[in-house]
Amino acid sequence: MDIENVSIDEITQNIQTQTSVSSESLLGTDRQNDLDKGWHDTDRKAIHEDYWGNVVYREAKARLDEGELSFDELWEHLNIHEFLEGSAAGRKAQAKSAMRGLFTNTASENTAASGAALHRNCIKFMHKGHVGDISPFSMCSLKRDRMLTLLSRFVKPGDAIVDLGSGWGRYSTLFAHRMRDVSIYAGEISEAGRATTKLISDHYSLGIGSFAFNYYEWNGLLSVLKECKRDRVVLFSNFSIEQATYINLDLYRDVLALGKQIQFVHIEPVGWQTLPSQDALRFSTPPARRLGPGQGYNKNLLVVVKKLADTDAIKDVNVEPNYIAFGNIRNSGTLLTFRSN
Repeated sequence: MDIENVSIDEITQNIQTQTSVSSESLLGTDRQNDLDKGWHDTDRKAIHEDYWGNVVYREAKARLDEGELSFDELWEHLNIHEFLEGSAAGRKAQAKSAMRGLFTNTASENTAASGAALHRNCIKFMHKGHVGDISPFSMCSLKRDRMLTLLSRFVKPGDAIVDLGSGWGRYSTLFAHRMRDVSIYAGEISEAGRATTKLISDHYSLGIGSFAFNYYEWNGLLSVLKECKRDRVVLFSNFSIEQATYINLDLYRDVLALGKQIQFVHIEPVGWQTLPSQDALRFSTPPARRLGPGQGYNKNLLVVVKKLADTDAIKDVNVEPNYIAFGNIRNSGTLLTFRSN
């Protein structure tokens, strides 16, 4: 998508034809989504406290308490465990394989051992519109390799990476382990997610700076950026902006006003916002209208990016739908990259 040749009206009209929206929120002018029955940050925090605490932190601590693992061994283990136990696509793959006797009764037992199950092609994978079947083990390798290759295009020695909505530290720990000459910060809404990141960072001496962050209250992010001694910063997100039904324009304006060189790298399921072709719609699904204007995954990221581009606040905008998906290929990540002007 060439965002320079599409008007803001075309983008907003396209979104409005596909899902239920609040016109004011769509334009990124609400600091807090307080629509009736909205999906608030307190709700998201509670969900993620339970998810990261019960699915990942407990597993990470148990594995580290059992004995010494290399970082790569633990990282692969947690990715497979999270996929099988925490995602609908993982549970579906597990159920199919269980019928063939490849998986045991619980995901914890599955990921504790290597075997035929972890190498069986039972997961859908999509990259740049090409679809295939991969194994849980291959999924780990692809997540690691694709993300490191992507970030290598934008990160230079001496830079800082800020992982927004970092979850348990899936990518912030990976970047810290592989990019030792780069400062890594992980911003996460849940205490359980931050605790998991700290557990891994402390165990492997990764030096990750963890801070409380959510997309409706970004003062913590601004403080981290002000205190960061690095001049160049990569702001990274992977399926986390999706959690904010409407992203606020002022978040970006406030970050850009700091005067640092900022490179934004977002992988978010917003392909349906991009005036999509029928091919793009195969891999991106808008929030259902029945959810109402205040609920559902993000509905306005492309609007905010377009407004920033139109005011020359950012440059070098690239939007690549159908970039990547693991498991649920109908909810694929669109790659959006741009930088401060």
